Amino acid sequence: MSTLKDNTTRGQRYNKYLIVRLPIGNVRVSLPDTKNDRALAKRLQSKANIIEKKAKEFPNERDWFAELYIALGQEHKLPNYNVKVPTIKQAFEEHLIYKKLYKIVKKDKTISTYNYSCDFLMSVVGNIPVDKISALHKPMIERMVRKYGWADNTINMRTRNIMVILRWSKEQGYIDRLPFKLEQINVPKKTKIWIQPEVFREIIAHMPKEYRCWVIIAYHTGLRLCELGIYPDDKQFGGLFHTLHRVDNTWQLDVRGKNGKRCKIALPDWLKDTYDLMVSQRYHPCTISKHFKKACRKAGYPHHYFHNTRKSFGSNLVQANEDMYLISELLRHNDLKTTSTYVKDADLGWGKQVEYVNKQS
Repeated sequence: MSTLKDNTTRGQRYNKYLIVRLPIGNVRVSLPDTKNDRALAKRLQSKANIIEKKAKEFPNERDWFAELYIALGQEHKLPNYNVKVPTIKQAFEEHLIYKKLYKIVKKDKTISTYNYSCDFLMSVVGNIPVDKISALHKPMIERMVRKYGWADNTINMRTRNIMVILRWSKEQGYIDRLPFKLEQINVPKKTKIWIQPEVFREIIAHMPKEYRCWVIIAYHTGLRLCELGIYPDDKQFGGLFHTLHRVDNTWQLDVRGKNGKRCKIALPDWLKDTYDLMVSQRYHPCTISKHFKKACRKAGYPHHYFHNTRKSFGSNLVQANEDMYLISELLRHNDLKTTSTYVKDADLGWGKQVEYVNKQS
């Protein structure tokens, strides 16, 4: 039997959805127009139960995934297999449907990167059929990625996703061979991630006061940029937020982080005024990040970016505390391996060595 559930987010109710068990695994199907119509949802569930029963009895007889969507009136969400060669947009959509079906792609941010790459490719060559992409388009793509002024990592992400679609199109028989190969830019691994306290003070001196407070709180609490907001409905903060309470005569940040992970972090009393200034105003996260990056350039540290404040919080903890489990908990990591990447820094490592040698002498 399929399972009928309400689609709710932070108490707000949306259309219902079904979890249907097919031979390929559990399939989630949204049911439009069922927010306030449970009778319609139950009728659709009955149809899904019939498909589920037939699929269990004759698993190899039909494409039960397509049959399910057709039975529920959602066939428009299936790829259009009648088109011999899809356009660029159709190819990206088909590829994402495949990846989501087999749970290769789960995160919304990963899906967004594919969509950005699709939009970029169409802006260069148009929404042409994938078999019309030729070697003549390669210099156009390489010229445009640099015209936008993207960072090397962003360029690599866009071109990598384009090559993924071309290879997938070849596997599906839409094209006979790859028209070209987009090389990845060799990006040196970042080793200087620790913003030392004196460097941090130098950087924020170049920032306006209204943006500076956000960076100071992040540096001393380890909150991600998307966790600094206090309004759960702020879409630009990705639904992540925090609240502030007074517990045991100490200010306590109750943080709702990635994947719903909760953690309580102490906020020093001397930071309370800065915190009050931060929450008294609302900015888009990108605005804060851009002002911080601009200040880094002015101060002569162009290799730093906003997320380094979180990494520096971990590095500062390493200087004061050797309990990696505590540091991992405060950073809200699932394993110590992730925490170790936050505290790897040549300067930090040398400082710990000097400290150790001095203790031995």
